[in-house]
Amino acid sequence: MAAPSGMPSPASVRAFLDANVLVSASLSTTGPAYVLLHLVQNGTILGFTSTEVVREAEGAIDRVEPEAARTFQRLLGQMHLRIRPSPRRVPDEAPDLAHPKAMHVVAAAIR
Repeated sequence: MAAPSGMPSPASVRAFLDANVLVSASLSTTGPAYVLLHLVQNGTILGFTSTEVVREAEGAIDRVEPEAARTFQRLLGQMHLRIRPSPRRVPDEAPDLAHPKAMHVVAAAIR
């Protein structure tokens, strides 16, 4: 099915999902983060994240609501989310874009 003129074709839209999105979707099946993951799951958009972001989300879920850890693992298993290795180096243009603790997210998203 072709996209309407001027609209991106399905799966040509790419989104980098940070820990906030992953945690929020694990805690609520009615919020926008869960809808975004559903769009990744059904192939409407291409979803990306990094191994470090996944670890960060796991830690946050364990601290906030350990029961949601199963939901998180189920979501990761069901999605067509591309989990990339965390970059070892931050691109030169990135230092001015985020707080130093968030640089791994910026580096992975730029990659």
